[in-house]
Amino acid sequence: MCKKLRYNLIMKQIKSIKQIAPYFVDLYGKRNFKQYLRYQTLYKNFKKAFNKESAYFCSSSGRVELVGNHTDHNGGKVLACAVSLDVICAFLPCDDNKVVLRSSRTRVLSVDLDKIDKIDSGSIGLVKGVAKYFLDNGAKVGGFVGYTNSTIPTGAGLSSSASFELLVAQIFNHLYNDGKLSPEFLAKAGQYAENKYFGKASGLMDQSAVAVGGVVLFDFSNGFSYLKQENTLQQLDLEMVVVNTGGSHAQLNEHYSAIPSEMKAVANLLGADQLCELSLERIEENKEEIQKKLGSRPYLRAVHFFEENQRVERACLSLQNKDRSEFCQQLRQSGQSSIEKLQNCTLPNQTEQPIKEAVNFALSICPTSGSRVNGGGFAGTTINVVPSEQAQQFIDAMRKAYPKNVHVLKVRTLGTIVF
Repeated sequence: MCKKLRYNLIMKQIKSIKQIAPYFVDLYGKRNFKQYLRYQTLYKNFKKAFNKESAYFCSSSGRVELVGNHTDHNGGKVLACAVSLDVICAFLPCDDNKVVLRSSRTRVLSVDLDKIDKIDSGSIGLVKGVAKYFLDNGAKVGGFVGYTNSTIPTGAGLSSSASFELLVAQIFNHLYNDGKLSPEFLAKAGQYAENKYFGKASGLMDQSAVAVGGVVLFDFSNGFSYLKQENTLQQLDLEMVVVNTGGSHAQLNEHYSAIPSEMKAVANLLGADQLCELSLERIEENKEEIQKKLGSRPYLRAVHFFEENQRVERACLSLQNKDRSEFCQQLRQSGQSSIEKLQNCTLPNQTEQPIKEAVNFALSICPTSGSRVNGGGFAGTTINVVPSEQAQQFIDAMRKAYPKNVHVLKVRTLGTIVF
């Protein structure tokens, strides 16, 4: 099935949802009838909105990081995966060099690709940023009209922005670059848009996980290096449960950006550009100087970086060995390090601690699970990896505590794709 999808990146426009339904297993798992109805509704809305009789479809997923919290922006390692929540778009090219996107939830988005130098916020800025990266790096862009639908909660740590960026990038790739651009190119286009037009100092992990798909080990110490893992959570009899604690990190860019800047400040103090150029031993040798000149939090965040890289390696090894207990332990340790050292699970002067409380509650229900903050932190979601035989009890308890905010997800084996 995967090969068939790859070979059909440039296929005839879809005239019936039945033509694409066989691909849903790879995208959403076996129980996908709701997806069939979702695409059918999207298709009808697209045809009505733009007076068209056919379309291409693009699907771009959300992502979770299994281990590797805030390591990518300093050249670290991450074990991440694409998930079965996504943004989809029915689209066709147009001749006026404009991108026009509609949906049932938001206002019409319109971007003139002849006027992309002015930086705008939100989705308009992300489209402009992706287009700017394409043009600055020798790729082509052009106009298209599309109708979108998303199942990814915004501002909840599941990379809704990266998913949208990769959606736009893959549509440009499909329509105007013969589908030949690499996942690295598409991911970097998304990161550029997020950094320069969205104002968020993110690393490359979010976009990379969305672009590549599957469970993937990323190493950003030398740019863009990744290795897809043969075993997924299913082979370890584990269920993936994401809990939206109700907060949003959409307005927390200042706190988010402080993490990479403090890590890089430690690196700069010791004569490096990024922490990946140093070692944990070097950090410990210079502990007093770091704390005196930068403070205790930058020091602890640097320690987290190196210890987290080690946890990523151990998690990958346990995944290869199908060692469920060790895999979950690495996630638990990652979660505690994010709380205690990285310090991205609470906000200063904040009485409520939704991330920390959700992690501790999960472990009280199922002590053998792997539970931790997911994504940027401070608000948003937790990722919980639970033994299958305990999953239903865990899910029921979580749904009672967090009504309508518990998502049982599958690993999606494919990256952002047009069909």
